[in-house]
Amino acid sequence: MRPAGIRPLHTTGTTAPVDSQLAHNHLDRGDTGGSGRGRGHAAAAAAAAAAEGVVARLSAVADGITSAVDLLGDQAAVEVHLRRALVTADKVRADAVAELEHLRDRLDTVIDDRAAALRRRPA
Repeated sequence: MRPAGIRPLHTTGTTAPVDSQLAHNHLDRGDTGGSGRGRGHAAAAAAAAAAEGVVARLSAVADGITSAVDLLGDQAAVEVHLRRALVTADKVRADAVAELEHLRDRLDTVIDDRAAALRRRPA
């Protein structure tokens, strides 16, 4: 019985963890699993390509971390960002207060209109 996630990759009966990209690369190169020298080279090329992709992604993460650390290390830049955040928060707060005032005025108008309509209604 074969463990989950393990399937035969070659006609020789060997098993390896499922790697659809690696299997796809084998098929793209015409490797059907038979014996031959191309299979090892294709696997090495696929592994090298995967490693390059991982290195590129990790480099991008490292660049982001470096930028964040540089920014946090610059007190003036932190102050500028905090001031911007405070200005944005003050604007949002002022907009919310204005909207609440407007909604309260509309509510008062609707309540007054309803009360007037009920007074005019014949009994």
